[in-house]
Amino acid sequence: MEVKLSDLLSKRSAKPKQQFSPSNPISAAKYHLATDNGTGNMIIVANSSVKRFGNDGIMTLNDGRTIELIVSGKISYLGKVK
Repeated sequence: MEVKLSDLLSKRSAKPKQQFSPSNPISAAKYHLATDNGTGNMIIVANSSVKRFGNDGIMTLNDGRTIELIVSGKISYLGKVK
């Protein structure tokens, strides 16, 4: 008995992909206004530059520096904050 590949593929049941949500939701803010703990300067950092978010407002950047969060939001909003 000869079985064709197309017959095998048509008999397989397709399961719909399940959507998994992350255990820790991603921050909706793309940018963060913060003060650098080493120099005291105010800087705007992108979300992709932050390695770890602390619960106390302290963030660790990818280069190892620690900064203290002031406010998060869009870049147009952060440019207006003084």
